[in-house]
Amino acid sequence: MTKAEYLSQIRERINGISTEDVEKNIEYYSEMIDDRIEEGMTEEEAVSQMDSPRKAADMILAETPITKLVEDKINSKKQFRTWEIVLIALGAPLWLALLIAAISVILALVISVFAILISFYAVGFAIGVTAIAGIAGAVMFAVTLNMKAAMFMLGSGLICAGLLILFIMIVKPATVGVVRLCAWFGKIIKRMFAGRNKTDRE
Repeated sequence: MTKAEYLSQIRERINGISTEDVEKNIEYYSEMIDDRIEEGMTEEEAVSQMDSPRKAADMILAETPITKLVEDKINSKKQFRTWEIVLIALGAPLWLALLIAAISVILALVISVFAILISFYAVGFAIGVTAIAGIAGAVMFAVTLNMKAAMFMLGSGLICAGLLILFIMIVKPATVGVVRLCAWFGKIIKRMFAGRNKTDRE
């Protein structure tokens, strides 16, 4: 792949952000390729050492705040034709209702997932407090020489401690999965605002 082809593919994938930001990022990657060429590589070798256009574009979008993407989209100079305006106006009752419904469903799903995670952590916290209380109670009963009660409290505390460890082993991957899912969803939204409706190529 040549330098021009590489930069062109990046430009296609980030064409939804402001022209100034597009040119700034294209210049950055162009200079990186030039630096490698100055070190003795051929143009094709220099490009092959770079991140793929898709990965480079993903990094650019990841570093661009979603608020800026929305602002750039709103401030875009796209002029609608008369028939497009008429269709948008006539279809407003339908597409506006669908949009509100879609946003409501997405928000409900996000809130539900985080509510479940929060409840899991609350249960884990309760188990942890119970484990500490059980061990502390065992010490107190041991001091008063009530060994049966001390053994019962110690056993309860150790069982809760074991449950807490098992609980952490289950909840931690779930939390990581939710965070990754949110990051993926955020990336999809950024791609939509950046106008990346073409099939990604490696």
